Amino acid sequence: MICKTGIAHGTILALESSATCGEVLNLGTGIKTSINEVARYAAMFTQTFNGVKHLKPIHGDPTGGYASIEKCSRLLKWRPEIQIADGIREHVEWI
Repeated sequence: MICKTGIAHGTILALESSATCGEVLNLGTGIKTSINEVARYAAMFTQTFNGVKHLKPIHGDPTGGYASIEKCSRLLKWRPEIQIADGIREHVEWI
């Protein structure tokens, strides 16, 4: 998960850079983050969460992954500036 301001900043840099023409870029954290981790932070910041219900995996669903930000870092000198916990906290405060 990445903060909306990080996505906006990376998108603006990509639009303004000639180095990104024809390139596919991933804007992300570069860190594997589970749904369970996101749920824990949401529970911590909202104080209204009653737990996670785990269901059987659906055939074909990915079991994990994350965006490599190596190309964004190299071409745009871009890296996310906000840690996941802070991004979730800011989002909860915003809503």
